[in-house]
Amino acid sequence: MKKNMKKLLVMLLSLAIFAGSFSFNGRTAFAAGLYASNLEKLGEIVRERGLARDGNFKVTFDGTDEEWDVLFGEDMRFFYYNLIKMDDVSTSDDSDYLVGNIDFSKDFMSSEGNVITFTFDYFETSEQTEYVNENTEKILESLGVSEMSNYEKVKAVHDYVCDLITYKDDAENCSSVYSAYYTGYGLCNSYALCMYKLLTEAGVPCKWIGGKAGTGRDSDGHAWNIVKLGDQWYNLDATWDDAEGDEISYDYFLKGSSDFDNADPEQAHEMDDEYYITDYLKDFPIAETAFEEGDDDTNTSDNNPWKPSEPSAVTDDSGSGSNNVNQTTLKISDVITGKYPSSGKLMIKRKKHSDIQLFIKNAAAKKKISKISYTVTSGKKYIKTKNYGIHKDGKEYFSDLRVTGKKKGNAKIKVTVLLKGGVKKSYSFTVKVK
Repeated sequence: MKKNMKKLLVMLLSLAIFAGSFSFNGRTAFAAGLYASNLEKLGEIVRERGLARDGNFKVTFDGTDEEWDVLFGEDMRFFYYNLIKMDDVSTSDDSDYLVGNIDFSKDFMSSEGNVITFTFDYFETSEQTEYVNENTEKILESLGVSEMSNYEKVKAVHDYVCDLITYKDDAENCSSVYSAYYTGYGLCNSYALCMYKLLTEAGVPCKWIGGKAGTGRDSDGHAWNIVKLGDQWYNLDATWDDAEGDEISYDYFLKGSSDFDNADPEQAHEMDDEYYITDYLKDFPIAETAFEEGDDDTNTSDNNPWKPSEPSAVTDDSGSGSNNVNQTTLKISDVITGKYPSSGKLMIKRKKHSDIQLFIKNAAAKKKISKISYTVTSGKKYIKTKNYGIHKDGKEYFSDLRVTGKKKGNAKIKVTVLLKGGVKKSYSFTVKVK
């Protein structure tokens, strides 16, 4: 669900009113801890603060007049395009997921001179997002997506989300993935963000779309998805496919631009203007007609506009660079053979250390892996970590993160493996310092 959007622009240019201000480039600026010289830098700050669920922060912005117009104009292109493009492939918490978790129905941005104040309300706290990520991994494992084609992944996740969520008209409490996972209730925003989170973690490119639909409950605001199969994107509305009772419909499943609303042409979907006034639809071109089972569902490329992924060619064991192992069929199980501790729980004493490790198939080591990242998602004050990267012990390869206990408490660590070609999987570990 997209919310009603309100923006407040207050440009005050008098030095006499605000103490501690100074003038440059024709505007009055105020002391602030964060500074951005252009929209890209501002987007990076908003992304970082948003991931930390910072609800109130100020940024001194020295952008051009045109960039100020983008921020405080009549549309949301900064959020719907600039911020969404900042997509780090090592996490599914940013980009669409972050934007979809900001409540834009309330005043969220204002300015005084050159200082912009962001006041965000989020549908999900950091702790709730951590809960979502832990359960997303379990859900995907239970669905068995690692053995599925991309089309099969989309169908399995679509059916799971439709079965999981009961629609509830409570925007404040039922607009998140956490609400769907924890209570089973959600609005269209929950459906769309669930699809985004699960498919992104399953290795299928997915985007969150804001707009309106039909003449009924979603005519003021609606959210759905586009999903990439092959070289094109397809519309998917899990909310409207969640039919009455236990029935699941496919009326809005992987449809093109011309047949998305064939089931009921009088109840049409309409994307927000932001998608048309930016290059969004050039970056993510939507197919004209629906995807048919049996069509090519391999995602041969998905260039990230913010942080391009590493080259996707997969070399064979001889290192010749030939594509003997096709990138689209590469699976995590082809690379990672196990983890330590296998239970996901590590216990250490203060001033002592232990290691978190992933075991790597020899043929896959460094040839099929783009990146292995380690993120302390909570309890940073209880531990310190050192990433030793990929190591070789005799003929065996493994990744190694050393964890040292600082003081009593619990911490959580997320290990993310990104394969060349875009396949990704995360493992979560709980560390107890006693």
